[in-house]
Amino acid sequence: DDDDDDDLDVPLASLAHKTESGPDLRKEVRAMMYGLDDDSLAKVTLKTARRMLESRLGMEEFTLDARKDELKEFVEEVFSEVQDKHLKDEEKRRKQEEKKDKEQREKKEMEERRQQAMKEVMEEQQQEKEGGKETGKGKDGEKQTEKERVKVKEEEKEKEKEKE
Repeated sequence: DDDDDDDLDVPLASLAHKTESGPDLRKEVRAMMYGLDDDSLAKVTLKTARRMLESRLGMEEFTLDARKDELKEFVEEVFSEVQDKHLKDEEKRRKQEEKKDKEQREKKEMEERRQQAMKEVMEEQQQEKEGGKETGKGKDGEKQTEKERVKVKEEEKEKEKEKE
């Protein structure tokens, strides 16, 4: 246990990379903080981070208080990284939702257009059954079906022939 006490005299900055005398604290802080959910991360203070890290490393409580300035640098650095990652993850999730919403809207619009086209086709078929598709207006301004229009033209031709 005397070896553990000797580790306390070594500045945390020198422990940033694992040595024979202690853990890689930067790595431990990173692992600890990346493991937190958003709510827990929002509640982390430098003090709670020290307590959590002490527990994680099997150290006695208050052991890291003597090194709080050095540990503060690690915690703030990793906290910033974790926040950036969470923001990027949230932005990615939001973009995926927007894409999904857009795809659903487009699918709905396509279905509505398809249904409208089907309705128009059915109406045309019904009109053809009832005497032909409306193709325009006759001399009196009334709508005419193709059959009616052809019939009127034939009648006009007959009248012209009779006049001759």
